[in-house]
Amino acid sequence: MNETKSAFYQDKLFRRIAMGSTGIGFASMVGSLASLNLGTRSNFQFTWHWTILLWMGAAALFNWRLWNALWQYQGHPNPKTKSRLIIFSAGTIILGVGSFLYPIRFIASSNYGAILRGLLTGVFFLGVIAVILVSIARGLNETSPQPNEEIP
Repeated sequence: MNETKSAFYQDKLFRRIAMGSTGIGFASMVGSLASLNLGTRSNFQFTWHWTILLWMGAAALFNWRLWNALWQYQGHPNPKTKSRLIIFSAGTIILGVGSFLYPIRFIASSNYGAILRGLLTGVFFLGVIAVILVSIARGLNETSPQPNEEIP
């Protein structure tokens, strides 16, 4: 049986679930950011306006193109599909980091120092955890027996 034809990512139900669920997530995230405003008492408010639909549509379109880039690379790995996937992956990272940092624009400038310290502390500790996990994974891969190798 052809491995490409039987690959999990070729399943139409999986594609619909993956694209639909992440599309709803992206559209909700971008739509909520588009509706975010600073209230009269320096609190966050969500205000509806028609441009939210445009932002949600743009996020859904980005999601659709991201998944198509991934599936094209899996079906036909070549430099063109790889570079397209890298571009969309970078876009996803930028979208995620930007949506996390966007609400900072509503914070008073006198609080920027404390916010920056907290963000840098979080980045440092998440980086340390990532290094530890990668080191553990590499160590487990080096010591795991090969498929044809017998365990002593």
